[in-house]
Amino acid sequence: MDQNWKEVLQGIETGEAALKIFEKGYHCSEAIARALGVKYIPESDLNDTFYRVTGIYQGGVAGTKQSECGVLTAGMMVIAALYGRSSMDEDESRAVELSQKYWDMFKEEFETSNCTVLREGPAGPEAATRCGTIVVRGARMLADLLDAEGNGSNGRG
Repeated sequence: MDQNWKEVLQGIETGEAALKIFEKGYHCSEAIARALGVKYIPESDLNDTFYRVTGIYQGGVAGTKQSECGVLTAGMMVIAALYGRSSMDEDESRAVELSQKYWDMFKEEFETSNCTVLREGPAGPEAATRCGTIVVRGARMLADLLDAEGNGSNGRG
């Protein structure tokens, strides 16, 4: 995607936005962080560093195809960006609670959160690949969770 990747997402539903980013060559974790970050995280909190750190979670952490799915881990990063703490004086319990809820939703939807197992499943109607399908459904699940928390577009709720 070119430098104006955000412009391409205008008016597109969150799952479709994540898929569009993924199909342009970004990793699953990057697609989730970019599509949901733009929608929920204040613009002032988004920067190259936020986007760069999400790439390593692709392919089950560091491309190993093991461990947790990059869609899940990047989704938790978005939750942490919204509800996590930046000092010891802040309460991070909401970030932990919502991350656990997202993880439970993810495992209920896909029966596992392990990248190796997930990649073996069939593609769904949302995308041509299994990972694309997980990107779409994972993005939609997280968007539903954040919307239920009262998060408006591009800002904390």
